[in-house]
Amino acid sequence: RYINVKSGINNYTAKFSAVGYEISTNYVLLSTTPIDSYMSLECLSESNPFVFKATVVDKNNNPIDSGIVYFNVERVNYPVDVKNGVAVLNYSFKTFGIKDIYATYTDLYCYKTSNDDKSIVVSGIDTEITLSADNQYNPITITANVKDENGKTVICGVVIFNVDGANYSVNVENG
Repeated sequence: RYINVKSGINNYTAKFSAVGYEISTNYVLLSTTPIDSYMSLECLSESNPFVFKATVVDKNNNPIDSGIVYFNVERVNYPVDVKNGVAVLNYSFKTFGIKDIYATYTDLYCYKTSNDDKSIVVSGIDTEITLSADNQYNPITITANVKDENGKTVICGVVIFNVDGANYSVNVENG
């Protein structure tokens, strides 16, 4: 039977018993040395939600298929299991600015801890407003259409119209 054991010095004991036989016991001390691991962290997207990918390999560049990567984003740890050498975290930032992301790989059984970090810039998406009026006489309807820098319709937010010095706030619906 195969079992995973923690790295370090371990005491293994075997005890035999059966009807008609004397009980016998034996033990062995075994020291296991953890294997080096190497991790790289990359950001796969440029806007919310951001996708962070940690790749963990051994010294022969083989993917490691055990352990956990702790992604530290905005001072909170997010544990993600490593599968076939990869751990992925999707994260949406609520504020803009330079963000530091730290990733630490840990494994209790075979591999040494490794880590990597990345700094990214979180910025807003540019928008463009186009205005149109349905006629030139009272009452008039002014329509604002909002699209992002990619030409996609923005489906949320607020447009503030200023008419003769008075502000009117309108929620954006379907652009």
